Amino acid sequence: PEDIADALYKAMKGFGTDEAAVYQNLAQVGSQDAWFSVQDAFRASHGDFSGGDVVAALKDDMSKKEMRRCEEILQGNGIDMYAVRPSSVVEVPESALSATPQVAELEPTPEAVPEDIADALYKAMKGFGTDEAAVYQNLAQVGSQDAWFSV
Repeated sequence: PEDIADALYKAMKGFGTDEAAVYQNLAQVGSQDAWFSVQDAFRASHGDFSGGDVVAALKDDMSKKEMRRCEEILQGNGIDMYAVRPSSVVEVPESALSATPQVAELEPTPEAVPEDIADALYKAMKGFGTDEAAVYQNLAQVGSQDAWFSV
């Protein structure tokens, strides 16, 4: 898996993409578990490239037609490119699904700068997971409809 992850990275980095190398290396992935291992190896070794997400890297570098070819190659080996590893699925308690965030007490602040709100929203949603409390708090700072067009 590490060799395939490294080869995919090398095929995509820099100017232009070596599509033939991408296809050749994807064809070497023999099972869904092996694909998960390639994803893990890519994340571990190339975390600064497309956030370490090999699927996102492929989407960034390949055309829609080329992505379909990647999907077909993996599907030919019984692999769903977009599958989520079963052990990574997190069970959410029923109580958390019905909980309503407490935002009623938050009032718009006149000193809120749209750029600051936009930056804070980006940071709250960036990466794995979302800081919902920060999202609600920053959205509550937007005082008027005109301010929305600035954010």
